[in-house]
Amino acid sequence: MRHALGVILLFVMGSAQAALVDRGGGFIYDDVLDVTWLQDANYAQTAGFAAYGMMTWDTAVAWADALSVYDSVRDVTYDDWRLATTLQPDPSCSSQSGSDSYGLNCTGSEMGHLYNVDGGQLGLFTNLQSGYYWSGTEYATNTNGAWSFNFNSGLQSHYNKSDNLLYALAVRSGDVAAVPVPAAVWLFGSALGLLGWARRKAA
Repeated sequence: MRHALGVILLFVMGSAQAALVDRGGGFIYDDVLDVTWLQDANYAQTAGFAAYGMMTWDTAVAWADALSVYDSVRDVTYDDWRLATTLQPDPSCSSQSGSDSYGLNCTGSEMGHLYNVDGGQLGLFTNLQSGYYWSGTEYATNTNGAWSFNFNSGLQSHYNKSDNLLYALAVRSGDVAAVPVPAAVWLFGSALGLLGWARRKAA
């Protein structure tokens, strides 16, 4: 009995500590950054906005800003989407040049965190492309450019806003609306109930 309860409690605790949580309805929540990603990582193509989901930076920013996605699980429509931000400077990056932080291992940026910290859970996403994705952060050294991230190599870099066609991954701040008691909480409650029953029986 105690062994079974221990297994259940470990499962619940492990679930509670997960950095990425599939909220259902096409939404992935990051409980460290407190942001919600659109599960379809090439939604611009899926929704028919761009043939391959690739666009210039200005178009990508406008696409995310105008995006409205219905959540069939919670019966809510979210229209506060944006592109991910890129932290500058970011001391975690492998390369530094003045105030520019680029290269590998960047964990301060939202996409860098997704790849380098939550990388083991990227399988929760659908249509994640191996190429570069636009960030919503301009390249301060030359505002004709903007930061980007490559989900194949893990490389953070910058590209000219108008001369390059990159993918776009929509994200919004905060969690999606609350849902009925999740299975993990139900299991936790059941475990506590079983523990109480066991103690009463032993007494």
